[in-house]
Amino acid sequence: MKNYGIRRFLPVVAVVAMLWASADSQAQGRCGVHGRHEYEGRHRGCAYAISPEGFERLVAIVKEQGFSDRKLLVIEAASLGGWFTSGQCAALMSEFDFDEKKLDVLRLLAPRLTDTCDYSDILDRLDFESSRRTAADILLGQQNPF
Repeated sequence: MKNYGIRRFLPVVAVVAMLWASADSQAQGRCGVHGRHEYEGRHRGCAYAISPEGFERLVAIVKEQGFSDRKLLVIEAASLGGWFTSGQCAALMSEFDFDEKKLDVLRLLAPRLTDTCDYSDILDRLDFESSRRTAADILLGQQNPF
């Protein structure tokens, strides 16, 4: 039997555990960022954004990873159950040096963004105009039609 090494998957397990721990504020219908229930026309569901404390833990786990692919694996695990603000997405994009990887982060998190009102912080993280256009296409594809 081949040993894949459990150590490779520990960051993913940690992220899933962190998201379960933050489920308390979600269950109560409170925003993890604002601390109160805030639905506005431009929000998809602010009540589900990961809390600042949970986000700090996520960033710490991402920073511990040595390679870009492992960082992306952790972010992908977080995107499966968490919701993020545009600012949090931009901060995670900043953990990468190249626009290609930053766009990979955006592709993972765009469907999970709670605030669709201001994407300037995300676009500012990209170095090239072509990357900004690609990011705008990704984000516009995720706009809430209602």
